[in-house]
Amino acid sequence: MSTINIQQHVRAVYEQGFTMIEAFYTPEECRKMCDLLDEHWRRSGSPALSQSSFGFTIHPLMPSVPDLAPMVDRPEFRDLMGEILQDEPRCTHLGARMSDGQCDERIAWHHHYGWDTAPIAGRKRVERLLWGPYINGTMPEVGPVIMYPRRFDDPFEAARGPSQTAWPGEMKINAPPGSVAVFDTAVWHSAQKGTQPGRRRLWGGHFQGWNDPRPHGEDNAVDVPEVAKYKAECPIFRAMVSRAI
Repeated sequence: MSTINIQQHVRAVYEQGFTMIEAFYTPEECRKMCDLLDEHWRRSGSPALSQSSFGFTIHPLMPSVPDLAPMVDRPEFRDLMGEILQDEPRCTHLGARMSDGQCDERIAWHHHYGWDTAPIAGRKRVERLLWGPYINGTMPEVGPVIMYPRRFDDPFEAARGPSQTAWPGEMKINAPPGSVAVFDTAVWHSAQKGTQPGRRRLWGGHFQGWNDPRPHGEDNAVDVPEVAKYKAECPIFRAMVSRAI
């Protein structure tokens, strides 16, 4: 696991809405994460990974795959998110997605802001982050994640075109396995299926400051009995039960 340049990634999120931390997880950790997600998929009856344009989804994640908990709790991520949010981060949502080459050519453009978008113009900070490990990477053969960059305080833009087409100015991100995307929930994003057959796995969460108690439509169960055995070693889960919002 490499040390990350926190200030560089903070600047990227504020200037273009997102950053990619390349190969943060080790190959061994990636294999572990793949095994855990695949095991849950098999327990679920091995459903088709192309059951929707998003594939097979797991929401909320922790009750289903609690052994992923140690992968959430990384000091570098807490420090980075704290700097971006200008507050101590709290996890509010965890989920996962698995797909294959039979899914739609392209996932529809979407964002996860969830609140009134009018105050985004001129705001002082990013309010909520999405943090997503791309276990299998985002190389062309696997399938890129696609971002539509924006400054954090730019006025919010409506969709620029049809939901499953390329938009002028989009950025396709090519990153190796174990890379992590961190981005403002106000950023429009999409994804494209890979050029080669295979399974694509990703998961992640939403984070918000402790001093921002606003509920969000995508909040879900992140602190559950299934992760109890990890609370002693994972400060992020201890914090969930030791503080009141």
